[in-house]
Amino acid sequence: MMVAGTANVFAACTAFGNWPTATPPPTGALAPPTGITATPGDGSVVLTWTAVGAATGYKVFINDGTGFGVAAVTGTTYTATGTVGAVTISNGNEYQFKIQTENKDDFGSSLFGSFSDVACATPSAGGTTTTTTTATVVTTTPTVVVTTVPATTTT
Repeated sequence: MMVAGTANVFAACTAFGNWPTATPPPTGALAPPTGITATPGDGSVVLTWTAVGAATGYKVFINDGTGFGVAAVTGTTYTATGTVGAVTISNGNEYQFKIQTENKDDFGSSLFGSFSDVACATPSAGGTTTTTTTATVVTTTPTVVVTTVPATTTT
């Protein structure tokens, strides 16, 4: 659990245990986005990520440790605020996020890629906020690419 206003030295989230088990994406699905940042604000978290070529959209999954919310997004920025699904964003609570790419197959049906690694943030009222993100991309081939973004503190 992160404490608002403190930096996480290891720049990693300990994923909540209630994330669903990952399943291999269907053939033709895109890799997850990279470069994810989660910037907490007063009662909100702003997520940004690097666009994935050929993506027609993204699904942002929000987890508060007890429930989930899902938001459909067409760009590479999303602000989590208020209530999304079973999650209500509020100050002092850690929220974890995973992002999934969407593209269309030859018949126009949606294909959803694998989940990104978790990014987390704890909103707080004014003052210092903490951003902690990790991003790991695992392809369906034996190649594994790992990129870790260090924690940053914004005042």
